[in-house]
Amino acid sequence: MPDLDAKTFRLIIKGGIPLLVLVVVGLSWLWSRIRSRIDPQQAAGEANARGQQLMQRGELDAAEREFTNAIRLCPTEANCLYNRASARIRLRRFDEAIEDLQQGIQIAPQDAQLHYKLGVAYKQSERYSEAVASYDEAIRLQPESANFYLARGAAFEDLSSEEAALRNYSRAVELDPDMLLARRQRASLLRSRKQFQEALADLSHILDRDPRSHESWNLRAVIKSEIGDDQGAVADSSRAIELSPKTAVYVANRAHALRESGRFREAFLDFAEALRLDSSQAHTLNGRGWTHFRINNFEAALSDFDQVIEIEPDNASAWTGRSNSLLKLGHLPEALTASEHAVQNNPALGLAVRGLARIALGSYESGFRDLREHQRLNPRDPFAANRLAWLRSGLDHPDVRNPAEAVQYAELACQLTHFQNPAFVDTLAAAYADAGRFDEAARRQQEAIELISASGVGTEDYESRLILYRKHSPYRAPLNQLI
Repeated sequence: MPDLDAKTFRLIIKGGIPLLVLVVVGLSWLWSRIRSRIDPQQAAGEANARGQQLMQRGELDAAEREFTNAIRLCPTEANCLYNRASARIRLRRFDEAIEDLQQGIQIAPQDAQLHYKLGVAYKQSERYSEAVASYDEAIRLQPESANFYLARGAAFEDLSSEEAALRNYSRAVELDPDMLLARRQRASLLRSRKQFQEALADLSHILDRDPRSHESWNLRAVIKSEIGDDQGAVADSSRAIELSPKTAVYVANRAHALRESGRFREAFLDFAEALRLDSSQAHTLNGRGWTHFRINNFEAALSDFDQVIEIEPDNASAWTGRSNSLLKLGHLPEALTASEHAVQNNPALGLAVRGLARIALGSYESGFRDLREHQRLNPRDPFAANRLAWLRSGLDHPDVRNPAEAVQYAELACQLTHFQNPAFVDTLAAAYADAGRFDEAARRQQEAIELISASGVGTEDYESRLILYRKHSPYRAPLNQLI
């Protein structure tokens, strides 16, 4: 404590501070200095406690200073090192956090939390293999911790080790069935692997226990869209929007579902709202582009896809949309060029449109090779199977049609969507007709009409094909009507 000269002393007294208070403050300061020398462990504990309180208030720099003071007083206290590392991780000073945790592990090698936190620091610094190794050791020391398996699963996912990630998420759920974050992580991964029913089961479990989880409503909506349950997707998206009305991606996702339901006017309203909330959303522009495409407004679609590509030059979906729009506009060489960009950025997506572009240019063998490879890469994608079936059965070119292959892929598309997608059932009817199975074709076409009627979309095209099948005539169309 600094010495006080006479002038300062008079000012203090004049300012109304009693001499007794000054003495108490001075003695308190003096006692804290003496006690820190007499009992440094207790003083370190108090500094550590102050640091934790500051952490809870979000005062990270001040918290780190308190933890540093605690470590100075008691360098062998691993808990203080753990706490300072936690502060440094939140301050994004990962290398210093790693040093703290490694030092703590030297002091307390059997402390599972230290190994776990080291894994967190490694993961945050994108050193995923080292993160997995640290989580391994944490799990060895504490094998019943669901949180450790969840963390290791996320690190494996960062390493693109999906099987290992899924095993870890599942183990976390086994240990704690109500660990909702583990279920949501697992659901997201299952969705990317197209294991839709398992993902939906996890999300329904989450929503039963936490009906305000807007992230889960949104993810379930996305999955329902992917399996063709567009009305369910609209309902789930609407719930997500109710809970988080300013989240642009939720509004955009509902717009996607509305589009697939044929409710184009409502879809455009949602896309406009999503862009109002976030005008830079490439996801929203891309979705609006596909909506323009669906209503045959190809110039507007092309404009949206070009805006997406300007924002995200590697967006394979936008390149695919650009290629499809150019195909519809009859610009075939430019369409093929755009499709090459799509393949370069995402072969599992781009091969389909390149196949269509090649077929449009008369390269049937290479075109169908692309489409078959696309379906092989996406074995659970009903659209991939349906596309092959539709072209193999309906294209007005004898060298292209293949009734057996058309039936095979059409049945697969319908099985994947439980015969609930009217467009796919329509394709199956066309494939049966092309194979000469007209009674089955008429029966399936009637089912398709009933399904499309329930969604409020016009049935004229469907009914015209039903008349053909009842007359024992197959459906034929030029390429530009089939893509």
